[in-house]
Amino acid sequence: MAKRFLDAQLSLANNGTVTGTTAVTTTPTLIFTLGLDLAAAGTRAQVHFAGTVGLTIAAAETITLVVTRGIGGPIIYEVVQEYEDPGENEAEVVLTFTGADYLPPAAFTVYQVLISGAANTTAIEVGPLSFTAAGYSD
Repeated sequence: MAKRFLDAQLSLANNGTVTGTTAVTTTPTLIFTLGLDLAAAGTRAQVHFAGTVGLTIAAAETITLVVTRGIGGPIIYEVVQEYEDPGENEAEVVLTFTGADYLPPAAFTVYQVLISGAANTTAIEVGPLSFTAAGYSD
């Protein structure tokens, strides 16, 4: 059975043309939020999402991104990415992720993305920074 489109949104914090200066911290920090109208969802709804986070790093890094359903809600997706020490120069890296939320509630549903680094993180958000999500149902 074909899926029926419900809603889609984009959260664009930085399209990469503006120099970013936001440091990544060890405390998970909100970088994206968006809401989808899933009120017309049937019994087999799903949300597909994807994101991109551009960073500058000056040392070995472990970066964690989590996607939550709801404000401060449960984690529905988590990615931990390790980067090697770039040596004498800073390196620009791009972390991309793709995931899905199966059986979300049939209601207006908020999704948030939070970022954090390990102790002594040197990472800086420089862009691009974007998060998209689309809801489908039976």
